[in-house]
Amino acid sequence: MIGRPIAPETEATIYVSKVISGDKKLQGKTIKTVFAGGLTKGKYLYSDYGIKNRQETIYYPSATFPMPQIGSQLIMGIGNYHPDSTQQEKMYKKFGLSQNNFYTINNPETTFWVKTNGKYQINNPAFNNSAAKHKFKNIYKLTDKFNQQ
Repeated sequence: MIGRPIAPETEATIYVSKVISGDKKLQGKTIKTVFAGGLTKGKYLYSDYGIKNRQETIYYPSATFPMPQIGSQLIMGIGNYHPDSTQQEKMYKKFGLSQNNFYTINNPETTFWVKTNGKYQINNPAFNNSAAKHKFKNIYKLTDKFNQQ
């Protein structure tokens, strides 16, 4: 989604193989969502990032919500998209995303798991250390439960 200033997003298509909790109507369907990070022009980033060519297209990652690899198995909460403003609605509509086909990811920094080496783990790198496991026990209890399935 090039052209989104400061906080680029990348559109993703996700196949919902199983609904763990909630409305099962999406099970077996393909949905659209967005991940934080993506391609943007250097002119949209702050100058302290050292971007010399302001017209250059660059990849700008999210430190707290890294994009999973294509084909990854994920566990996440999703919700119906409700635009925050008419400007946001127009911007997403430009990319073919509307209330009819677009879902938002709930709390992606804390409740988004990616299967890596056969086990689910919290996607946010800040949670992958012993201090976080002690501080956020409930998230890790849930992670253990996902890995028992």
